[in-house]
Amino acid sequence: MTIQHFDLTVSVDDNGTINLEQQASADTVSIHLHPSQLINVARTLAGNKPTVADHRVKALERRLLALCDKINDVRGMLPEEFIEKCGYASEFYAWLSAAEMIADELVADIEVTG
Repeated sequence: MTIQHFDLTVSVDDNGTINLEQQASADTVSIHLHPSQLINVARTLAGNKPTVADHRVKALERRLLALCDKINDVRGMLPEEFIEKCGYASEFYAWLSAAEMIADELVADIEVTG
């Protein structure tokens, strides 16, 4: 999608990146934005504060990232002889692997900042 507004061209890549290009004299100035960056700029300029939903989404993202870290920590803390000494070790490892795959998928699109 491309939008032309006077000397400003706005386009959106297949991956969602928003590209702003403006012809300034002989030079072309380009800015590439993630959709969330554009939303934040628009809200700030319009004087809008983040919504309750925005805060909830950020909290959920933070919690999902923490879940992934904890699952990875558990896997790293298990001793090597666990499978040999525990009768349910293979089932536990299967559960842990499934939980890890689900958690990784849930956080796949979360951008880690700071």
